[in-house]
Amino acid sequence: MREKKLQLEIHYVSELNIPNKSAYSIHVIKMCEAFQKLGFKTNLFTIKSKNLSKIYYNYNVRYKFNIISVFDNFKKLNFLLRIIFANKILSRDLNKRSLFISRSIVFALLASTLKKNIILELHHEITGLSSLLYFSLKHLGLIENLKYIFLHNELKKIYKINDKNSVVLDDASNIVDFKQNKTKKLKNTCVYIGSFFEGKGVEKIFRLAKQNQKIFFHIYGEKKYLKNKIKKKNIKIFDYVSYLKIPKILSK
Repeated sequence: MREKKLQLEIHYVSELNIPNKSAYSIHVIKMCEAFQKLGFKTNLFTIKSKNLSKIYYNYNVRYKFNIISVFDNFKKLNFLLRIIFANKILSRDLNKRSLFISRSIVFALLASTLKKNIILELHHEITGLSSLLYFSLKHLGLIENLKYIFLHNELKKIYKINDKNSVVLDDASNIVDFKQNKTKKLKNTCVYIGSFFEGKGVEKIFRLAKQNQKIFFHIYGEKKYLKNKIKKKNIKIFDYVSYLKIPKILSK
């Protein structure tokens, strides 16, 4: 009897507690949805996830994939817990044709030493103990099978990875989510939806608002992280909104 061909299964690994208010969580969820839509059985490994039906609803997930909690309780990972997190996933009995795509650097490195089919998705430079581990394993030639997705070309230059083992891909959204019915359009209005942490870009929005007094600026984020109280007629600050509401806001 001919052996049944195993379907490629994608395991996306992220160091996330979900639900989560970060843009990182939106990207991860939408990546997994895209893989599932393409016909791949997709599993998302998280630190801890709860209220799955609410997660699918709030992130407007049409193609549902598996979301797996590695720990029983919500945790903030340190380096040791990252190793335990990786080991818990790698010790599972998974499909032999599995492809791992990892936003966790430690997981990607450990999976690579075990010769797993692994892609590391890098959005920023590797730092701290993770950086020490990375360059040590690379020097010893233990992660030669590791493939890379870089967010931009500068990262690719830093790690000197050839074209054969890497690709540069911009962050993206699901355009289907943004196909909204006709809504009332806001004129002379700019919108910023994102982090209020210093250095993330909101300071530039305030400077632009000051320079362009005739344009209104609508800003969405977690108000508690906004250090300075802004009192300008052309700036309106709204609190955090879930991903489900973002396409409707932007379509205006």
